[in-house]
Amino acid sequence: YSTPKAAYMIRGDEPAALYLHTLFALRDRKLGILEANFSSIVYTLFAQISRTPRQLVRDLATGKIDPEICGRLPPETRAELEGQLSPNPVRAKEVAAALGLSDDVILKTGSNITGESSLLPSPPSSPAPRPSAMTRDVDAATTGLARKLWPDMKLLLCVSTGAFSLYAEKMEETFTKGIPNYSPIYGATEGLIAVNLHPPHTVAKAGATRERKT
Repeated sequence: YSTPKAAYMIRGDEPAALYLHTLFALRDRKLGILEANFSSIVYTLFAQISRTPRQLVRDLATGKIDPEICGRLPPETRAELEGQLSPNPVRAKEVAAALGLSDDVILKTGSNITGESSLLPSPPSSPAPRPSAMTRDVDAATTGLARKLWPDMKLLLCVSTGAFSLYAEKMEETFTKGIPNYSPIYGATEGLIAVNLHPPHTVAKAGATRERKT
């Protein structure tokens, strides 16, 4: 995993945790799989990138976490996470290019960038926006964005059936275009119902096998 343990221990501040997961994911150029329980969670990562592209690029360049996020973290968590970062202007420049940002975003390390426009004409207003909230006229920079950010990206691993198919379909059209999505299981609160034996099809489209309990 690309995110340090300390970020997984954040409680009661989902937006801060999401920002940090996104930052450390962007830091890892060799990322090959994006894994989450549901496709909606993967979607929120790209929504985060679209909302705060300049902050994320700046943090990569300076090796420091955005001050607004830092102020919400316990001191020991902040120290541990920043101990895992170091200035990486080369990676920052790669990410900026993938996001269609100019190099001056990296150079303006002392400026206040709160409120700058995002990659999307109509930025999502909640951590997990419905895909319908996004404009149909998505900026060209978002199409195939995952492969631009992570050239070695091979797979999305997340449930993408039922209500989650909305997020998977939107990502397939934009952010993760060209990357297979393996929806591994069909389950419920009561337990595992089936396993997808035919990736990259969703469980709804593929043959599945029941789990037999003895």
